[in-house]
Amino acid sequence: MAGRLVCMASDQIKSRPYVLEELENRGIPLEAVEKFHIGYIDNPKDHYGAYQIPRSEFGLLQDLKEDGKPRDVWVPRGVLIPSIEPSGKVVRLKVRLADHIPGSSQPKYVAITGSMDGLILIGDRNHDSIVVVESELDGYAASHAVGDVALVIAIGGNTKNLDAWTNLLVTESKTLLICHDNDEGGRTMMAKWQQLYPKAIPCPTPHHKDIGDAIKSGVDIRAWLLDALSKHESP
Repeated sequence: MAGRLVCMASDQIKSRPYVLEELENRGIPLEAVEKFHIGYIDNPKDHYGAYQIPRSEFGLLQDLKEDGKPRDVWVPRGVLIPSIEPSGKVVRLKVRLADHIPGSSQPKYVAITGSMDGLILIGDRNHDSIVVVESELDGYAASHAVGDVALVIAIGGNTKNLDAWTNLLVTESKTLLICHDNDEGGRTMMAKWQQLYPKAIPCPTPHHKDIGDAIKSGVDIRAWLLDALSKHESP
């Protein structure tokens, strides 16, 4: 079912130019949308645009509500952000809610039940340089910009811990840039990474909260990241 959702969302996003324009404005043009299989979820049969899918279709055990009815997997309307292994296996689905109200207590992102926890590795894992960002969309924008020279790691937050494989890649990397957000959470993230990896170099975007905002303001992210990588490249 995860793979079918990705395919369906990939088709739906093509008929929503306003969504594609928004993604392009934050550094994810159509070429990158297709490469990373970013899509859009909107169920025309549901008032809220959401899907209620039986857990069995995701290979999950049945879970009952208090009234004894089966609990389905809720897939809300919004931008579908998948994490896909090099093998093609979909390991995580996250939705950036279309109806999110800035400043509200409602989360901006929702991970679909059954999704793997952990960080997302985007690009060639043989690169010696690594760029770490907070959000998946910033990760895809960064990888589109410098994926030819660096592996990008998207944390999907600012406090998640590394698994053993990601830790090995980070430990063996020659250059480690941490593009944390310019806010309290980002600074907390930076402190954690520097404690774990003293070689970690803080690299927040200039005068903007994050990579997406910087691109919207006209910053050439490729030029900026290449300059930062060249300045800190180990001999």
